Amino acid sequence: MIRRATRKLCVIETNEVPLKVWRTYADRHPESTIARLLMQGKLFQTVADDVGEDELYPSQTWASLNTGLPYERHGIHWYNDPKPDRQQFWWHQAACRGKRVGLVNVLHSSPLSELAAEARYAFLVPDCFASDSDTLPAGYRHFQETNLRLTRGSGRVASLRAADLLHMAARAAAMPGRYGVDAFSLGESLRALPALMRSRERMRNMQFPPLASMFLRLMRTHDPDIGIFFTNHIAAAQHRYWYALFPNDYAERLYDEAWCRRYRNEILDAVALMDRYLNRLSAFCARTNRILVLVSSMGQCANEQLEQRQVSSERCFYRIDNPMRFLAAVAGTAAAECKTAMVPQYSYAFGDAAALESAAARIRRFIGDNPALADSRIDARGNTLTLTLAVGDMPDLLNVGSSRLGLRELGMGAVAVDDHHSGRHHPHGMLLVWNDAEDALFSRKKTPHRFSYLAYAGNMRTYLDLPMPLPGSLQLGVQTPLARVAESG
Repeated sequence: MIRRATRKLCVIETNEVPLKVWRTYADRHPESTIARLLMQGKLFQTVADDVGEDELYPSQTWASLNTGLPYERHGIHWYNDPKPDRQQFWWHQAACRGKRVGLVNVLHSSPLSELAAEARYAFLVPDCFASDSDTLPAGYRHFQETNLRLTRGSGRVASLRAADLLHMAARAAAMPGRYGVDAFSLGESLRALPALMRSRERMRNMQFPPLASMFLRLMRTHDPDIGIFFTNHIAAAQHRYWYALFPNDYAERLYDEAWCRRYRNEILDAVALMDRYLNRLSAFCARTNRILVLVSSMGQCANEQLEQRQVSSERCFYRIDNPMRFLAAVAGTAAAECKTAMVPQYSYAFGDAAALESAAARIRRFIGDNPALADSRIDARGNTLTLTLAVGDMPDLLNVGSSRLGLRELGMGAVAVDDHHSGRHHPHGMLLVWNDAEDALFSRKKTPHRFSYLAYAGNMRTYLDLPMPLPGSLQLGVQTPLARVAESG
């Protein structure tokens, strides 16, 4: 039997964007690129079905989607949880077997040194939770240093300052290509300025243009077999402003009309940014005969647990601004490495199990001694401890052993907020396959409209003629309990 030629792939991982949001945008903008792709491509709904709905988290769902293993097998929940054998990720397995792979901002693609030790990548700009700023090519290191610093400083509330913008602009002017500066990213930055005056959270969109421009430039330069780019900018808007776009999804009125009017366009403007990029990217894929894939490992929906009294009373958000000061004050040690995490999570790597358990015991005692922190939790995996800080009404002083300390002494601070995560995680993600006239990838004949997301990695492996190294990983057409649940859902 003669095997068909495998066409190159361009994969865009859009974090937590459900079909509802794509279709809403397409309905309002029928001449858009997104509307065209939805009409011309193959469209499926994926189901994150390996954990309960309350346990869904992006670093977990992307690990499940890209390995084909359920959470109980790969064990990754938080961003800095220990990784399994990296060849369990289909894209790393492909790189290890000689496929030319390029990644930009893909979750679990750091540190670069560990991936590069096992495979030769065409290019690799690791995710924004990396512990160092190494990139391939090395010229993007300066951008990555800035990207990591701004990511760490923007937990819950965007905190980019005018000085940061001026510093970035100066360096980008000196090295435009290495900062992702081209006609697209420059134009989008200028377009964003009026909206930035209205909403500081629009700053989260500003990570997308330079990274997106880098990805397309690297794709053109290196022509990889597989290129993958990850973005979170739409998901960030959904969490904050789902109510503004979809107020009828809620039984109770949560925000007034002025708030809705101010933020009504936040989500769809983030999608519009993606739409303008997809216009360029889809033209590139058509010209180079690539298959374009858009995928989300899960979606979002209305947070029905949010109540009007919470919206009215919660006007500030408490976070740990100096994680090492917090650890020293609460656990009595600074003998750990602080890992990048997404607020309200804070991760620490310890040298040994005894040091971790000692710190965990003292942090648990701190939580127990302060009713305002009662809903906080600690998770430990390997040598990594992750604290999820959940804060209620905060007193001026907190109990630390026999002492009482203020927020500043604990490395904590408060920031003003006027949004309350009206969007929450939901199991239903999406998959769009475009420019596949041969129906070779996720064939319409074999692929149900809805299926378990654990089948995704196996089918990418099948398409790329990679072996299935994972006992129990799912393939479409193989009837397993999870696949049957997803198909019947």
